[in-house]
Amino acid sequence: PRDQLAVGALVATATAAGWASPDMDQTTPFVWVGRVLGPAGRLVAHRRGLTHWWVLPVVLWVWWLPALHPEARWAATALLIGWAAHIVGDAVFGRIPATPGWGPMVGLRLRTSGVLEEGPSWFRVSPLRVGLVLILAWLAYVSVASPV
Repeated sequence: PRDQLAVGALVATATAAGWASPDMDQTTPFVWVGRVLGPAGRLVAHRRGLTHWWVLPVVLWVWWLPALHPEARWAATALLIGWAAHIVGDAVFGRIPATPGWGPMVGLRLRTSGVLEEGPSWFRVSPLRVGLVLILAWLAYVSVASPV
């Protein structure tokens, strides 16, 4: 339905950018938890740490999403689409952890601050992230709509 599509787009956008995105690892609560946990806190409150680890959204998509009630699945799908779009964007323009914590970082490291990443100066919306959200949304739709 259209209302789910609209809310799903908002959820995907919120988890693709902003405080609800994988960049939540830079927010005050995450930093505080990281300090409380000491050296182990690096897994939680490390820039591009656990929240940027590509394995988490994949695991949630494969094991958690199918276990959800069908009426809640659309919202969880939107959340994971936004999260995955953010991680893919970071992998293209920066680096993401190959393993959580102190492991190696991987990524294309394309030039940042360009129009593709940040959008034109008159409308600061990343065409790359919007495109990724649309592609992932289409893949989600196809996977949900196709008979198994």
